[in-house]
Amino acid sequence: MAQNRGLIGWDCGAIDASFSPGKGGGAIVKHGYKGKGILIHMLVDGEGMPLSAGTTPANGNQPAQVDTLLEQVKIQTGKPGRPAKRVKRIAADKGCDSQALRESLGRKGIQP
Repeated sequence: MAQNRGLIGWDCGAIDASFSPGKGGGAIVKHGYKGKGILIHMLVDGEGMPLSAGTTPANGNQPAQVDTLLEQVKIQTGKPGRPAKRVKRIAADKGCDSQALRESLGRKGIQP
């Protein structure tokens, strides 16, 4: 397990979204500013190891996905007790920036 081997870097992490075109359609495919498609959101640790991921319509709200990604982190260690599951600092581009998000992260002890 990655946590037991010390492979997860909890000091810092990053969140970003990538646009994927959706030519055919489907329930989640919507028109965003880049066109018709979806956004793939990912939270990684400081070394680039994926911690959680999700998708939203292309017109989705990126800052709203940060809390969702943080809550989706599930670490299995096989040891008793609650394992670490939050990074101490988080980096993101301007698509994820908002005052409300900065305050929410601060309440969780995460430095934006």
